[in-house]
Amino acid sequence: MKGKAYKLLMLLQGVLWLMLTLLSLWNDRASTPVLILMVLNAAAFIVLSFANLQRLLFKLAVPAFLLMNALLSVTDQMGAMDILVLVWDIALLVLSFLIIFHKQPN
Repeated sequence: MKGKAYKLLMLLQGVLWLMLTLLSLWNDRASTPVLILMVLNAAAFIVLSFANLQRLLFKLAVPAFLLMNALLSVTDQMGAMDILVLVWDIALLVLSFLIIFHKQPN
């Protein structure tokens, strides 16, 4: 159940970032480098949604990525979308830790 929730929330976060990128492009609110970073962030969320959190690489990469995203969302202006992304990142971070450190029954 936690694995499906993690995958769904990561995919939705990726879609949210794609939508924010398109909105920023449409409204001409962001420079090209920022738009590229937003697309890369969306792609990372989508790719990491398929990660096996029991593998060491992903045990380290996923929490680091989510923590970085949470920290970056508070270093900028704090609008409604920043708060949404921050809460979402924290929820995903907690969920990923629950999955990573879940004890498998023998």
